[in-house]
Amino acid sequence: MGHYPLNKGVNKPVEFKGLVGSRYILLLLGGLGGVFLGFIALHVAGLSSYLTLPLAMGAGLRG
Repeated sequence: MGHYPLNKGVNKPVEFKGLVGSRYILLLLGGLGGVFLGFIALHVAGLSSYLTLPLAMGAGLRG
């Protein structure tokens, strides 16, 4: 008969790289999605990649 360990994290909040709770994880995902959509909008508008890429990277690293 095999040994199955108990899941001790059943009632603990979700944690991702130090961020605890689903609210902060959703904010992180929303922010990254916004930066990505902003990059796409600038690229489709015809701005140079040499301009859009640093703007998107700066917006992503700002937070």
